[in-house]
Order: sequence, then C-alpha cells, then structure tokens
Amino acid sequence: MKKPAVLLLVLVAIAMVGLACGGGGETKAITPTATATREATTPIATPTEEASNAESGRQLAQAKGCLGCHSTDGSARVGPSWKGLYGHSHALQDGSTVTVDDAYLLESVRSPGAKVAQGFPPNVMPTFTLTDGEIDAIIAYIETLK
Repeated sequence: MKKPAVLLLVLVAIAMVGLACGGGGETKAITPTATATREATTPIATPTEEASNAESGRQLAQAKGCLGCHSTDGSARVGPSWKGLYGHSHALQDGSTVTVDDAYLLESVRSPGAKVAQGFPPNVMPTFTLTDGEIDAIIAYIETLK
C-alpha cells in the first residue's frame, strides 16, 4: 500500500473514533478517586446482582460509544476487542505485558494513554467522565465476554 493511502486510512480511522466517541465536543476529564479496583469499592455480590451489573455495563458501553471502537466478538476495530480480554495477558506497545484485571481496565479508562495495547495507535481513546459505579459496571460486562 502506498504512503498516501496509508495516511488516508489512518485519518479515516481517527475521524471514525471521534464520531463514535461523541465527536468534536470538549474532552471530558475523569476525576480520580482513591479507589483502584471494583473489589475495594463493592461488597460481594450475588450472581443475580453481578448479572444485573454486567447488563448495566453493556448498556453504558453502548450509550457512551465504547462499542464504536471496541468489539465484543473478537473482530478488529480501532481499539482492542473486549472478547476474551479479561483475565488474560495483554501485550503493550512498550513491549511489556499486563494481566487484564479490574486495576488495568480502571487505569485504561481514566488514563487511556498510560498503557497502550500493542498494535493500536496511542492517543486515540478519549477520556470520559464516569463514576466509579459506571466503570465497575463496564468492567463487569467486559468480564462476561469470554
């Protein structure tokens, strides 16, 4: 593929990310809190509560535009697929690996550029204003995508 075609492809991908994530508006900052994981903030839930939290996470991911860039079926998009992601080792751009757990996903939402997945461009994912409960629900949803 020629360089102009590659550049055009990259520009189109960036434009799609912008549109999927609310496009053109102001960047939303996330206010950090002292908690780092769902386990630290949420009491032990029953299976019914966990399923309800995961369903809330699915709805939030759809409403916030997450699914515009992250697939749930393993297909390629602008960002890594969420299918089979939770609990597995994930290669990062800097050559290191990380286990995808609550802490890693929380950091990825709050500071998207901190640990960029290998094969994906940096500085593409915007920051979002989400509560701890909303992030917990999205993480619960990701955890169900085996």
